[in-house]
Amino acid sequence: MPMPCNINVCRGDGWGTSANQNCYKETEPIFQKGYWESETNQKITRVVESAIEELKSRGLEVQMLNITQLSEYRKDAHPSIYRKQRVAITEDQLLNPTSYADCAHWCLPGVPDAWNEILPTDKASEMADGNLKATPVNKLM
Repeated sequence: MPMPCNINVCRGDGWGTSANQNCYKETEPIFQKGYWESETNQKITRVVESAIEELKSRGLEVQMLNITQLSEYRKDAHPSIYRKQRVAITEDQLLNPTSYADCAHWCLPGVPDAWNEILPTDKASEMADGNLKATPVNKLM
């Protein structure tokens, strides 16, 4: 059976199209600064941010890369209909590609690759600026 839509990324009304539009034929990311998918639990993110602020108030420098929000910008980065199907697509589905578009995963190369490049690039930049301080492992334990 084809992968069902993930509610978090299949609701086009979250990015300015109709609610029943999914990732099929999407070719551009979302450019709206501060965008949050309507189904995202922002309360959890706020709890994490609050915990980070508490750690900072104790003198610990902590940074967070929010890959949930980062990924939500990429409605265009799903396999959509372009993936190997485990079960043959029916003729009815072929007539309606949105019925079997995979909106629950990201393509590789793509979104997960970006996560793996942002962090080291950011840290390399801090090292070049002299802002990154190494902490000896024995001090972390």
